[in-house]
Order: sequence, then structure tokens, then C-alpha cells
Amino acid sequence: VLITGGARGVTAEVGVSLAEAFSPRLVLLGRSPRPSAEPGWLRALEDETSIKQGILAQALEEDPGNRLTPRQLSDRYQGIANNREILRNIQRMEDAGATVAYHSVDVTNPHEIDACLEDVTTRLGPVTGLVHGAGILADSYISDKSHADFARVLATKIESATTLLDRLRNAKLKVLVHFSSSTARYGR
Repeated sequence: VLITGGARGVTAEVGVSLAEAFSPRLVLLGRSPRPSAEPGWLRALEDETSIKQGILAQALEEDPGNRLTPRQLSDRYQGIANNREILRNIQRMEDAGATVAYHSVDVTNPHEIDACLEDVTTRLGPVTGLVHGAGILADSYISDKSHADFARVLATKIESATTLLDRLRNAKLKVLVHFSSSTARYGR
């Protein structure tokens, strides 16, 4: 089962539920980098404050003149938090019985989709299910939304679905799930 939208949020919960019910092979496609093991200095740090202090100390150790800006510090912390969440969710899926592979893929890029599908089908077999949950946030009133933001949201949700369905047209899909957004239902 191919799941777009990565290993965080609603698509992660779908992956866990599928794992509990069917013990499938899950292929998670997300924009986040492939999760990796943490360096030794980071493993014991749990809360945001201690992690940020560790990031600052590590940056100074690597380069004594390196003074991170607040934005750089925040970005590095968010990367660590995202990596941990992805690793936790993959572990939850595996603990529930799934075999899990994560691929860092831009679903709006047909060439990346093609390469991923070729790799996946070669290593794991044919795709028999698609859960399309990929999306991006560009929340604002429609009257305030730029054309570029609208196009990015549409490309991630609709154009990528069209590309995936085109590439999977000969697959024997048993299930197709397409997620919209709570914003579409409830607004902001």
C-alpha cells in the first residue's frame, strides 16, 4: 500500500490502522528527509529547551564562531522533532505488523514518482492500494490567497493524484483512498 503524506499526521494514523488490521507492506512517501538515527549528543535530550541548548552547544563545538540565528535554531529543532515523529510512527506501524519503507519524494514531481514506483515494485512487488493524503498548508481566506499558493496546494493534492493514478493505471488496485482537508470542510 502506497501512502502519500509521509509518516506524520493523519496518514501516519492510517498506516498504523492498516498495520493493525492487515500487516501489509507499507510504502510511505513524504517531503521530509528519510529519517535517520540521532547523533549521540542528542539521544538523551527530550524537551525542547534541552534540545535547543544541545543544538547551540553542538554548533559552537563544530565551529566556535558559529552563532545560530533564532530562525536557524528553530529550523534545526523542528527537523529533529519531525525526524523523531517519523521514526516513532514507523516503529508503531512495524510493531503492529507492517513492513515499512519510507521514501523522501516530491509527489508533484513525476520523475521522482516514476523512480520511486520502479524501486518499490522491484523490491516489494506490485502496488495494490493507494492512500493519497499528501497536501500542503497555505491557509488564508481565498480572497487573500495568491495564485502561486493556490497552484501549489492544487498541484500537491490534485495534480499528484492524477500522476499517481496514471502511473498505477495497470496496477490491480484493491483500495483507493483520497484525503481532502478539514479546511475544505470547516474553513479557517
